[in-house]
Amino acid sequence: KVMEVFGEKFEKAIEVFLTGQRIFDYKTALQEITQERYRELPEYRTVKQDENGRFVVELYLQGQKVSTGTGASKKDAEKDAAKKAYEILTAIDQSASNSN
Repeated sequence: KVMEVFGEKFEKAIEVFLTGQRIFDYKTALQEITQERYRELPEYRTVKQDENGRFVVELYLQGQKVSTGTGASKKDAEKDAAKKAYEILTAIDQSASNSN
């Protein structure tokens, strides 16, 4: 049983490597950006579970709501909110650098 589970995970890792897919951890990347810029961590607030049983999480920075994420678990909803916030912050960066 252990080898089956390990084998599946190893197989997936090889597939990701061979196809050039990249696993990106938006929560960690966002945390690094917010610590550098604002000297604080993002705050995740679980708002509710919707009618389909999916979790809704809001992400706050400096007391301001930046994004909302949804997912089958709280962790997935946090990842979704982090991805959206990361994309917002990096878009702002690109916009600022293009105007210079």
